[in-house]
Amino acid sequence: MDTANLDQYVQLLGSPDASRRRQAIVALGRSKSLAALRPLAEVYRNDQDNELRELALKAGQFIKAQAGATTAPAAKPPEPEPPAAPAFVPPFTVDNLDEALEPKKTPEAVKPARKPSANSALQAKAYAEEALTLSMRGEVDKAIKALKKAYKVQPNLMDDTYYLSMATTILHCEEAQVHAYLQDAGRANTIIKSAAKEKTDAAVKSHIEEATTMPWLGVSLDLIIFGLIMAIGPVVLLLVTGQGLQSWALLLAEDGSEMDRTIADILALTQALDARALVLMSITFLVSGLVSVSVQCLAIHYSLTRFLGGKGTLRFLMYKLISYYNRILLTVIVVLLLTVWLFVGNGVAIVMIPVFIVLGLFALLKLIKLGDRLSEAYKFTTGGGCMSVVIAGLVLVVSNGAIAYIVYLVLGSVLVNILPTFGQ
Repeated sequence: MDTANLDQYVQLLGSPDASRRRQAIVALGRSKSLAALRPLAEVYRNDQDNELRELALKAGQFIKAQAGATTAPAAKPPEPEPPAAPAFVPPFTVDNLDEALEPKKTPEAVKPARKPSANSALQAKAYAEEALTLSMRGEVDKAIKALKKAYKVQPNLMDDTYYLSMATTILHCEEAQVHAYLQDAGRANTIIKSAAKEKTDAAVKSHIEEATTMPWLGVSLDLIIFGLIMAIGPVVLLLVTGQGLQSWALLLAEDGSEMDRTIADILALTQALDARALVLMSITFLVSGLVSVSVQCLAIHYSLTRFLGGKGTLRFLMYKLISYYNRILLTVIVVLLLTVWLFVGNGVAIVMIPVFIVLGLFALLKLIKLGDRLSEAYKFTTGGGCMSVVIAGLVLVVSNGAIAYIVYLVLGSVLVNILPTFGQ
């Protein structure tokens, strides 16, 4: 056993779980490492469990016996010292720790009498070690499945003290019940379901703690960024578009051509906008954007918690959703600005068509990916993650459509008042 594994089992000696301490004692005894003597001696002196104290003494005697068989008598390692008035323990006289620590057999522990092959034994041990690793990670369901694979390949492996102790820890049962639990799929599945439920409950609890402790300050910062994008982005895009159309008009004039009437009207509008109109447009986009995102979050939160059993808070949803929107909006606005600057001003506005197609596909992909954000904001029941995307999509379409119509009416009214020639 290498130093890392040895240290791992030494740490397990301090576990409050007696079964884990027993597993560590057996593993240290099987390591035959002299470095394990001192920790075993501490267990013998201080452990409250008399059975584990006896086991630590036997393990220490086993290590000493194995070391004495390969080294000179003078290099005798220290053995655990008993307390002031220890109970008499007969000297260790066998060379096999498994035999010394063999648990008593009961009729319930039915073992198939099958002689193991070398390959099956190695494979079974590999599965068992995998089960131990998974168990230490908290993946109990996978650990039990790996343990059952080990038992299927080599049932007699569970006669080994080390693996028997490991199995009792993973299965949460007595040693005499290990074989019965591994043979009975129903019992093992019950443990797997119980472990999965505990894991899910722990995940939900952790999620709720994170969601409820999320401060409004984090949401406020995202809302400020969102507001700035909504207030500045469309106005800047409109101004850049006007500059691009003006450059395009100059190119057409040099060629003796005329600009399309609709595009010419857009150019005239951008040239007629003054500072007051731009400020009012900016305020309109800001207010409509904030109203839209607020309505979306409220509708999504109510739908997912009311109908899909989601676990979360409104501010945690806003924290996850608005930061996601900010990245999408920045990407769309930057792409449009670059496209207008590079192509519209040079008279190749036809490029805008594929750009709009690409941006549409990008928005569709992000809508699908929205489910990931909603999954981070809530803990769903079965099928809730898929349905959340459908509900979110409907909410986005309805709310954005309604807000867009309102913005159209408001902007139209504002522009008519500011620009008397607009709409004529």
